Amino acid sequence: MRINYELDTAIKKSTAPLKLCRSDKASIEVDKDTLTVAIKDNDEMVGHVFFGHGRLIIDTIVETENGAFGKPVDKELNQPFLMLGTAEEIDKHLAPATSDELKKLGGDDKEFMEKAQHLLDMFSSKRGQRGFRCHHEPEGSIFAFQNTHSTLDTLLLNDSRLVYNTEDMSFISSNHHSILKSPRQIVLSHHGKSFVANEPFTSHCCR
Repeated sequence: MRINYELDTAIKKSTAPLKLCRSDKASIEVDKDTLTVAIKDNDEMVGHVFFGHGRLIIDTIVETENGAFGKPVDKELNQPFLMLGTAEEIDKHLAPATSDELKKLGGDDKEFMEKAQHLLDMFSSKRGQRGFRCHHEPEGSIFAFQNTHSTLDTLLLNDSRLVYNTEDMSFISSNHHSILKSPRQIVLSHHGKSFVANEPFTSHCCR
């Protein structure tokens, strides 16, 4: 991971609804007039913090011969969230935000920047925790969402590869390979073969 992230000083808004990711498994969109501030690394724009209204959809269902496991994720995004990747492309659809547009979300520029910095600090701290290791490639995207546990849910996307982690579950998908892990169950599917393990530990395989 990069280690010199800092926020830009300019607060902008989206001039149209934006689709932030395009994937067979995931969709993230934000509404028009969503506020955003750029994330920079040594003066290079590498991402954004968004604050407004949006929606997150992820297909976390794993199909097996014994049925489908898991359920899709469908969340409203009303709290600040972070994205790394495709920053310059997104910046083409942004314009300076006014003080009135900041007030619509219940704050001012100082409050917005404090919330954005808090999120960036949480993300930077999480990078150093065991189990959170990734390399930010230009063609990939990383998202971090605040949750009700005061921690971060993370979504990593790169071509057909997807990794989604929350306090309650982990989901990995790549081509014909899927893994779904919850506190009570692990489900694996690979090229038509599957493995299911439940708690207390029982398992079965199917072809």
